[in-house]
Amino acid sequence: MVAFVQVFLLLLTPIGSAPKERIALFPIIKDGKLGYIERSGQIKLPPQFEPPCPNCEPEVDVTGVFREGLVGAKKGSTWGFVDEDGTWIVRPEYDSIKPFSDGLAAVEVAGKWGFIDHTGKLAIPLKFSWAEGFSEGLAAVEISADNKPTGTGFIDKFGRFVVPSNYSAAYGFSEGLAPVQLGTKMGYIDHSGKVVIKPKFDVAFGFKEGLAQVHVGLKAGFIDTHGQLIAEPQFDIAADFSDGMAGVFKKVGENWLSGYIDKTGKVAVQLQFEYVRDFSEGKAPVQIGSKWGYIDAKGAIVIQPMFDDAHSFRDGLARVKMNWLDAYIDETGKVIWISTR
Repeated sequence: MVAFVQVFLLLLTPIGSAPKERIALFPIIKDGKLGYIERSGQIKLPPQFEPPCPNCEPEVDVTGVFREGLVGAKKGSTWGFVDEDGTWIVRPEYDSIKPFSDGLAAVEVAGKWGFIDHTGKLAIPLKFSWAEGFSEGLAAVEISADNKPTGTGFIDKFGRFVVPSNYSAAYGFSEGLAPVQLGTKMGYIDHSGKVVIKPKFDVAFGFKEGLAQVHVGLKAGFIDTHGQLIAEPQFDIAADFSDGMAGVFKKVGENWLSGYIDKTGKVAVQLQFEYVRDFSEGKAPVQIGSKWGYIDAKGAIVIQPMFDDAHSFRDGLARVKMNWLDAYIDETGKVIWISTR
């Protein structure tokens, strides 16, 4: 199942130790091992952990960002969590994990999912066939019988169903609403399980910045929290809103064109690029020809296209590829760290 955007709003008293402030460390892979650097480019955790998988992009994986003071780490074929000093806080004994949120992390062993707290103590038993991380105090989980899914609902931090498992699919809450699937269509419910936006979409994503991406047939558009269309389904591909802008894509003949719309649904940056990624910290990575650079919200180039690949900024740095080597740049385009072959 596709995991949707999660927001972190702590509604209940945390289980286990109190969450720490988020740490700005950045994943690197060197000599086949995963480590972390500080914003200065200095190595904070020397590369020592197994990468999530060959050729993975670490920043979009569970290893990408420290959450609540911990980050997923792999040893051999099993997963646990380490702190900013590289100390194993949760021993690597799980087949799969998801990042901490709302004080708990989803973990899996032999196809069964449950939740642990910051000390590694099992807070909710391994009994679900699938689980998403907690968001806004609830977590989407799936139950099965005879190895066949029977339904998806939402549990609280005590493992009690708050929203019954009546849905064929359900995903995390964001901005008070969660996308759910009934039959072949998707809509949205609130925390009580009340249907707020009727199931009428073929695909529905979580809300972000007050808007959610929905698909009607093969076309993507956006709705507000009342279910009103802000941008008609017209795009072949779309991304979630970030910094007030959403990347949108259209196929024209054999070519793809991409740009950005604003929160009124109007085109803010013309569809002119081969590919685009999310705006963050006032900039967005765009592909022009075979190279990547960065634009501002008006579409002006602020970092020249010189990279083989580029990702959105986070905490002042962005991961790029230079001569197909992993690197990090700052907001001026200056190289802060670059890997060696």
